[in-house]
Amino acid sequence: MLTSNWTDTEAMKNAQDISAWIDNYIGNTGNLMFMNAARFIAGLPGNSYEFYDWYKMNGDADAYKKEINENYDCVLYPMANVLQGNTQYLQNVIRLIKGITIPVFVLGIGITLDEGVTIQELFQYIQQPVQEFLDIVGKSGGAIGCRGYITKELLDKAGAGELVTATGCPSMYQSGILHISEERVPEESFRVALNGRVQDFTDRVYRKALEDKKAVYICQDQYGKAFYGKKMFLRELISQYGYRGTEIFIDDRVKYFPDLRVWQQYISSHVDFSFGTRIHGNLITLLTGKPACVYLRKGNTDLRVKELADFFAVPVVKDMKKRETLYQLYTESDYSTFNRTFETNFRNFEEFLKKHGLCESLPTTKNPVFSAEGKLELTEQTNREELREEWAHLGKIQKFMYEKGIKK
Repeated sequence: MLTSNWTDTEAMKNAQDISAWIDNYIGNTGNLMFMNAARFIAGLPGNSYEFYDWYKMNGDADAYKKEINENYDCVLYPMANVLQGNTQYLQNVIRLIKGITIPVFVLGIGITLDEGVTIQELFQYIQQPVQEFLDIVGKSGGAIGCRGYITKELLDKAGAGELVTATGCPSMYQSGILHISEERVPEESFRVALNGRVQDFTDRVYRKALEDKKAVYICQDQYGKAFYGKKMFLRELISQYGYRGTEIFIDDRVKYFPDLRVWQQYISSHVDFSFGTRIHGNLITLLTGKPACVYLRKGNTDLRVKELADFFAVPVVKDMKKRETLYQLYTESDYSTFNRTFETNFRNFEEFLKKHGLCESLPTTKNPVFSAEGKLELTEQTNREELREEWAHLGKIQKFMYEKGIKK
């Protein structure tokens, strides 16, 4: 049995589904990557699964537990950063798995650490629910694969021991043994995909990169409403996404992929290099065998991102002052450590799955989902042709005031 807090990819068949997904604060398309990986594992030879959406069960989750205990061999539960100062998320997980008597296997659990807080301080604050969580999983006969060694350190403080294995994110193990080529395209044909958040557009690196008209920005959440929510008008867009964010949206340089297949296929055919502050926005590029670099910009260091980047030895930059262009970073980034250690990480995750009877072997070929043609038959709600016409008629003073944030 497979369960998750995120809507199944195949359930999103229209704009209403996606709009509801976004409105429920689950609209981060990066989450689709490890949900898809869990489905990949659950569907390996010898396995079969049914999908349970915890959000639909929350009204009466206990009513499903007898059914689950009697009809399935185990629960496979992909999750993310539930180990954080806000214990609501972890308490919700505890409530959902408490009473499950078949083995519960957790994949990808990670830690979120607020600025200035140490691991020891976080542990002291969440010690009780963490120990209860570990106790439930352990007594079920299950196990936990966590996203990295920082998370493992916190769980070990609660006595996790062999119950927990640092495996990295399961999303990285659905395209076989990855190897990033050293070949590079010439600068004149170089195509970069940026990822991050709208707030990142104030950063010099993003501003300079977006001057290249071939550069695109792949959004994972914030532009979802502009694409598939209610129709948005120019002034509303500028208020929501700023001058630069509106300009690239109107120019069709913002991409948003609620279908993972379409996202992966776009990267394969239109992108040479991925750069930005979002971890899964970079990992999906690595899954295609293309280079990516994580940007830990000053004042926005995200431990969740750093932990996974460190685990997989993904190149990271913190200071771009000395670099003129992202093309220079693209040509200089070294993936030898990533290439050298990836098979070890892959086999470690495979051994975790085999040890617990979740697979006989982990395929070294691409997840068939990525080979299937992705197709989104959706109607965008915001008319960009009308926006382009209105944008073209803005006077220089109006544009200047919008750009400087003087006019809202």
